[in-house]
Amino acid sequence: MKIVSLSFDDGTIYDKRFIDLLNKYGLRATFNLNSGLKDFIWYYEDKPIRRLNLEESKEIYKGHEVASHSLTHPYFSSLDEKRQIREVEEDILNLERIFKKDVKGFAFPFTDQIEENIKVRDIFYFKFVYNHTNLVKDIYKSTSNTYLKVLLCNVLFSYRNQDIYLDELVDEINDMTLQEDRYYDIKLIVEKSEYKIRKLTGDQKKQQRLDVIDKLEICLKKNVHNRENKFLIQHHLGKLYATTDNTEKAIDL
Repeated sequence: MKIVSLSFDDGTIYDKRFIDLLNKYGLRATFNLNSGLKDFIWYYEDKPIRRLNLEESKEIYKGHEVASHSLTHPYFSSLDEKRQIREVEEDILNLERIFKKDVKGFAFPFTDQIEENIKVRDIFYFKFVYNHTNLVKDIYKSTSNTYLKVLLCNVLFSYRNQDIYLDELVDEINDMTLQEDRYYDIKLIVEKSEYKIRKLTGDQKKQQRLDVIDKLEICLKKNVHNRENKFLIQHHLGKLYATTDNTEKAIDL
């Protein structure tokens, strides 16, 4: 089976005709929109391209996904972190107000080629974590629950690109007596392994992934009759195999 994803940027007047065709043939698409450029016009050669006024045109996108494309379509690589955050946060808030539904997707404008250096991460939960980073840190410092600390450490890294508690947390996990047949212990084993991978680069990262795969395969054999544990291990093995380009194995899992 082949899956095709259709997505289109900018929200121009040509979306009207295109969506009519999609609807005619029962197709759905994602439209990446900029809420801060209503009625904006630019030229392709000598042809004017006008953006839609989303407030007046929201019904056009009914039945299709709407995603953020930033507020004003800048080159993100030229912006500081504060401006990057504003471009994403304000666009999402505007789109959710206009379309009365959650916005869960984001596409960088101009297909910016340095996305790995941009601080905007995992846009699905971006709004909450950006506004509550200090709260997350306070909870981390106050709790003695290692499982909760793992969750909060991942939140800080994934959504604010901060690894400030990583080494401390790995040391704490190392001091624990973990059993490979207990669900939450397996989660800690996996998290510690992923933390190690996160800190490495190049060939060292590749080798660490392979080492972790070997360990999890052994762990999987020990849990073959425990459905919940088995699925947990298979989930993480699948992700690791995908990062080593072993897509066939990842799909099998």
